[in-house]
Amino acid sequence: MWNRWIALLAVLLLPLPALADAEAAWKAYCARNYDRALRELRPLAQAGDAKAQYYLASIHLDGAAVPRSAAIAVDLLQRSATAGHEPAQFTLGLLLYNGSAAGEDRLEPDRPRALPWLVKAAEAGVPLAHELVGTEYAEGRYLPRDLNRARYHLGAAANAGLVNAQAALGALLGAEYGVQNAMEAYKWLLLAARAKHPGAAENLAAMESRLNADERRAATAAAERFTPMAPPAGACPAF
Repeated sequence: MWNRWIALLAVLLLPLPALADAEAAWKAYCARNYDRALRELRPLAQAGDAKAQYYLASIHLDGAAVPRSAAIAVDLLQRSATAGHEPAQFTLGLLLYNGSAAGEDRLEPDRPRALPWLVKAAEAGVPLAHELVGTEYAEGRYLPRDLNRARYHLGAAANAGLVNAQAALGALLGAEYGVQNAMEAYKWLLLAARAKHPGAAENLAAMESRLNADERRAATAAAERFTPMAPPAGACPAF
């Protein structure tokens, strides 16, 4: 009897097999060990691991290990984003915003559904989310037109170095009154024009008549001093 209890206790005291880790599985995927990555990520995702759901969605968007499927990716990203995983929130928002023609299951853009996730991603500091949200506030298509919020979000994206946001912010400020707005507009449009953004050079030329030589020199100097701000660590997803 005691021998049986001792044997049972010995079994119970054996170390449990280590649970798969989403980060390790993702590293395996990046090393093209696709079988291991899928074998470890799938049960984790099924069990509700938000990071595993995000990585598995990324694999379905990438299409190297499995057929590309926007529908499967959206389902996984929705679960991960709902659990609060910030990279999934941004990726889901971007995927819904643009849609996808990749794979057999074409995904049409759904911007009303996308924008709440992009707003969350902007709150987390993702520059491209700031740009898209700011553009929507400026244009009033899928968010109520709000120029203050548009300036805030476009400003965050412009300061991160996104050229589209710099051009949009320059045009927005250029439509407002005041020398300070005109100088800021000139700075952003100059940066966008130097990056060959379509239309930025024409908008810049239109601003010149609103500023005197000293003001243009000051705005140009501000553009020369500009250094993009790095996004917060961890804010940008893998895909």
